[in-house]
Amino acid sequence: MRFCKLIVVAIVVLTSTGVGSMYYLAGQQAGPAITIAAPARFIGRAPPIDHKPCVKRFVDSNIPIDQRCLDRVVPAIAAATPDLKIDTTSPEGRLKAFLEINGNLRKKNGDIIASLAANSAPRMLWREAFAQMGNSQVESRVADRRAYFFGNQEIDRQVHLGFDLATVQQAPVHASNTGTVVFADYLGIYGNCVVLDPGLGVQTLYAHLSSIGVKVGDTITKGQELDRTGITGLAGGDHLHFTILLQGVAVNPVEWWDAHWLQDRVTRKIAEASLARATAGRPAPPR
Repeated sequence: MRFCKLIVVAIVVLTSTGVGSMYYLAGQQAGPAITIAAPARFIGRAPPIDHKPCVKRFVDSNIPIDQRCLDRVVPAIAAATPDLKIDTTSPEGRLKAFLEINGNLRKKNGDIIASLAANSAPRMLWREAFAQMGNSQVESRVADRRAYFFGNQEIDRQVHLGFDLATVQQAPVHASNTGTVVFADYLGIYGNCVVLDPGLGVQTLYAHLSSIGVKVGDTITKGQELDRTGITGLAGGDHLHFTILLQGVAVNPVEWWDAHWLQDRVTRKIAEASLARATAGRPAPPR
């Protein structure tokens, strides 16, 4: 396992739909190229918002895949994904099917998750910091870059978009914050998956659940049990895959677990924007 340093600028903006997109300005520290992703109106000039450059360390990790793993996960995902046309009858077919699942199905699943942002409530349902799964150990983080090996051969590369949190098997999974269920179904690599919407473009995802104990439209309070951890989908062992999404883009949940960061970077700005909107157009007080 090794680390690669990147220069990253993470920007949180307020939009008409709530907490805005997170834009990344990133480039390898030793390289000359910098990739910029930002709205067209910001190109060529600095966006009029607070920002802070920092060095971010992302992990490169190797994921071993063996035949026993393929025999467990590939047929199960194929059976639960009827439109997935893959061969699961032979060892060679299952290896090829794994690559289809890990690549194309992963992208399709990601597109479905991103589309849920359109269903985000136009109001803030949460009132405090988000919570990490109780007594859990972080097994992997958002933006970890994974190389998959079958035997001694590298067969695929993907980026991990979430935190893997592990505790005991079949551990209860509780809502990280208050929200409304906008997705509760089997979803390819994520297995049994629930997405909650706390509003203003912020959503939380819980994947690899043993089963699903809630339904779309349910209002869930912070700490309410959703179900239990499991190994559904593309899971190597019992754990919770947890993601915080901002306008459909995975972001670092560690920040959202931090009450001070949330107050300084999000809720204070929302309060200031609300005050500015409320006072806009009012006549100035007499002098």
